[in-house]
Amino acid sequence: MACRVLLFSGFCLLLGLNVAARAEVMVPEKAQVPIFLKLLTYDRSLTEDTGKPIQIGVLAQSETRSSGASAKAFLEALESMRGKTINGRAFEVRHLGAPDELSQQLAEIDIDILYVADGSGSEIETIRNATRQWGVLTLSGSGEMAKQGLSLGIGLRDGRPRILVNLEALEEEGHVLDARVLRLCEVVTGP
Repeated sequence: MACRVLLFSGFCLLLGLNVAARAEVMVPEKAQVPIFLKLLTYDRSLTEDTGKPIQIGVLAQSETRSSGASAKAFLEALESMRGKTINGRAFEVRHLGAPDELSQQLAEIDIDILYVADGSGSEIETIRNATRQWGVLTLSGSGEMAKQGLSLGIGLRDGRPRILVNLEALEEEGHVLDARVLRLCEVVTGP
């Protein structure tokens, strides 16, 4: 286990995650993307239906300036990873509209993964209900949102990134992470 922790720490260092000096409490979006892409290779449900690209939606709270900036930075980071795959599957990225229209958008676009931008916490219940209804895996750059019921979040502990997994949310969204990667994560509970 210690070896795995060292490997994960090394992985984060390779990404340039010296976040201890940052005044913000979030891991930068450009550093979140490679962590999430690596983590998603351990999601057993994403290995199904290999003929179609994985659809990643990005949701922001339109009234919140920080949320829009976070979504934009995440979209740019995903675009810079164009050509990468998740378990051999390409991915496509879509910016989604308002959280109150999320359920309809998920039905129409067939989103597999939803990144919830920072600043969207006021709509967390609406987001949880829609993603659980449609079996969409939720990601956030906020560890607090994982504690509030999203599946995966990245938080900071002692200036280092830490992946938080809400197993109840993960199950309700219809996803399963390999036990090998769960040992590297902090398991949280919440609504």
